[in-house]
Amino acid sequence: IAYCRVGLGVFLGQVVDNTILCATPDPPAGLADIAFSPNGVNFFPTGSQFEYLPITPSFTPAGTEADPGDGTDGGTPTVIPPSLFYVNPTSFPSTSQSLINAYGAGFLPGAVCVLGTSRTPLITTYISSSEVQCKLPVHAPGSENIAVQNPSGATSETATITFTMEPSLYTYPQHNIDPAFGSKKAETLIT
Repeated sequence: IAYCRVGLGVFLGQVVDNTILCATPDPPAGLADIAFSPNGVNFFPTGSQFEYLPITPSFTPAGTEADPGDGTDGGTPTVIPPSLFYVNPTSFPSTSQSLINAYGAGFLPGAVCVLGTSRTPLITTYISSSEVQCKLPVHAPGSENIAVQNPSGATSETATITFTMEPSLYTYPQHNIDPAFGSKKAETLIT
């Protein structure tokens, strides 16, 4: 666990392969200083700044090759897909439903998590433009891809999650019994 301070906001981060990942909420546009902390109290400045930019659709100017020439505004909206930075946790029991949080940028209200190549939509709670929480179904053991899809259909890159088989309540570990037999008349120590 690590803490990130971006501007005046403090956020819980995650350390992954010597990298600190932080998802920030919706701040106002502008520059913000970056600092990190192992305890959320003592922050160490990085000397770097992060610039928050508003997400706005762009248009292809009229008279260009993309102009439909049909008298409309001459522009084609460009849909910017959301970005998925990481998910937490990444491993789940295959025999029960679980919650997963997805962190990134550009998530819009109504965004949903989608599972697998079929992009099966999951029950999703929108938290902010940088976080959604999704309910995973019972799933066969193995790896699967998950992504975040905005209402426009624009979809983020994927993250890989793993569904693991849980031991059955009736599965017992293998033990060696020694000795395997003993006298009916004497007490035998079994290990």
